[in-house]
Amino acid sequence: MHEKKAERKEAKQQELIALIPNNRSCISIAEAVLLFGISKDTIYRLVRLGKILFIKNALFIFFTFNV
Repeated sequence: MHEKKAERKEAKQQELIALIPNNRSCISIAEAVLLFGISKDTIYRLVRLGKILFIKNALFIFFTFNV
C-alpha cells in the first residue's frame, strides 16, 4: 500500500515539475523543492552557506542556476 502512495506522489511531483518553464534563469523556492527533492529548510540553509545564488524581492527568493 505504501508503494502505491509513493508512486502517486512521485507522479504528482513529475506533473508539477513539467509545468515549470525551462527557459528561465531563475526558479522559486517551491520550484526548487520540487526539482531537487529537498526541503525548504535545506534550501534556505544552502543559501545561508553561500552554496546557492539567489535574488530576493519582496515576495519571493529566486535561485539562479545553469543547465
